[in-house]
Amino acid sequence: MPDFRLLGPVEVSAGDRLIPLGPVKQRIVLAALLLDAGRPVHLDALVDRVWGEAPPAGARDVLYSHLSRIRHLLAEAGTADQDPRPGKTAQLRRQAGGYLLDIPAELVDLHRFRRLVEQARDHDDDVAGQLVLLRTAVRLWRGHALADLTGNWAARIRAGLEQQRQDAVLS
Repeated sequence: MPDFRLLGPVEVSAGDRLIPLGPVKQRIVLAALLLDAGRPVHLDALVDRVWGEAPPAGARDVLYSHLSRIRHLLAEAGTADQDPRPGKTAQLRRQAGGYLLDIPAELVDLHRFRRLVEQARDHDDDVAGQLVLLRTAVRLWRGHALADLTGNWAARIRAGLEQQRQDAVLS
């Protein structure tokens, strides 16, 4: 099963190998889609996340190239079309003026982290159980979130995720 990682450098692993993710701008597009997995991300939002307030001429064309390569990356990671049942594959779909990455949440470390923290909060009568869940959640981190990404969007997201990590550690 592939593993999509945002809680450190952005990585995709398939078994024991890392999938090459390409240039930093393409990794930002992938991270933006993984962060909002299951929800459409408008094209303008993707452009803003990648280039900020000063996108280059032809930014959308470059974005389409990145999205095409991300589709190939999903296939290389072994998620696309391996199981045709809904919720069993990762598919990048054009939708509502943008793109939606339909991916099982358990494949993304950030979403596993958030689910474990939420489960720990639900176990407020079981301190030992809470501790196990929170330790498991914190162990998913491999350094600073989105560590290899640049730009204002990545910095803002990184700061918010670091706060979530601190909250989990201090719980």
